[in-house]
Amino acid sequence: MVAFSYGKPEATFPENALCPTANAGVPQDQAEAHATAARDFVMAELVTKSDLNQAVALTRTDLDRAVALLDQKIALLDQKIDTQTVRLTVRLGVLMAAGIAVLGAIVKLT
Repeated sequence: MVAFSYGKPEATFPENALCPTANAGVPQDQAEAHATAARDFVMAELVTKSDLNQAVALTRTDLDRAVALLDQKIALLDQKIDTQTVRLTVRLGVLMAAGIAVLGAIVKLT
């Protein structure tokens, strides 16, 4: 049995699982070198369940921050819309009052 550990849970493999070509006419040392090279490249690319859980947690944190930021911006836009609504209502009221005053003055003059 051969045990490998790369900062991840230890994996144990039978010796012939690493070098199945030893019975296929490939010398044992060459088969082991190929198996070691393949293991070194493959093990670096493997993702564990804890790696995935950590990535999901980071993604959720980032998403929660983005949602909170969007909520703040939406609240600010709602406030600005309310302010503009009040301004437009006041302007329209002033224009109507001025128009009625001008109309009253014109009627009074005629």
